[in-house]
Amino acid sequence: MERNLTHIGKPLLHEVAAGSLDANLDEVGYRSYCHRWGYRLLYGAMETIDCASREIVIAPLIDEDGGELIGRHRTGYDYLMIATGSITSDFGTPGVAQNCLFLDDRVQADRFRNKLLNHCLWVSHAMSENADAEQFVRIAIVGAGATGVELAAELYTAASALHYYGLEVFDESRLKVTLIEAGSRILPALPEKLADAAGEELEAARGARIDRRTGHEHHAGVDSDANRGSHRGRSESLGRGSARRRQPQEHRRSGNHGLLSAGRATDTTDDPR
Repeated sequence: MERNLTHIGKPLLHEVAAGSLDANLDEVGYRSYCHRWGYRLLYGAMETIDCASREIVIAPLIDEDGGELIGRHRTGYDYLMIATGSITSDFGTPGVAQNCLFLDDRVQADRFRNKLLNHCLWVSHAMSENADAEQFVRIAIVGAGATGVELAAELYTAASALHYYGLEVFDESRLKVTLIEAGSRILPALPEKLADAAGEELEAARGARIDRRTGHEHHAGVDSDANRGSHRGRSESLGRGSARRRQPQEHRRSGNHGLLSAGRATDTTDDPR
């Protein structure tokens, strides 16, 4: 059972956001996939689980015009594997939830890409009217782990190619990316030598700025107006952080109700979402 009709791997979403990956070519269609591998697809969102009767309650299916296609209904199971994945954590950093864009699904990645292109178009137009205009697209990325660092690099690569697609006076020099990291260095999961090399490449060759906020400094938060200045709001913050993961088990069982979980759904959290 799935509420979406297609799937694209979450580690690829930063490439979709930067425009370097065409999700329409790389995504998997569940209907053709289930036909290929011989399983049944239930299109819909799980609303709740009735453990006593071993049934899933499926939420009403609403079309794009707001009409109800299929009402709330149930389907039974012998064993239920839950693989709902995870969402990005803001770790309680003030302002992140209110002002950042997140990359948890295709819709969010598409939204970021569209906003990015619109901002680049605005700056390109301003530059065509006044070549001396000090206009930039400013992006702050919260979290300098693998995804944040890769996204920063992809953004500069995409910006360097935009003049081939109608933005003749726009190049990567008009992009200002800031990586905000609460730790002492970027890419903490990698060897320090490799992380330092990546940081030098981003700062020296690409022009990114790495803002390391160690200790209590990382509680300074993200303010949507703080980075805007004279470019009339052409600034975005992208919240990455780390997905909520607490327990590393690959599979977990729950009582005698035939429930199992896999992947990031094995993790527990106090967050009601």
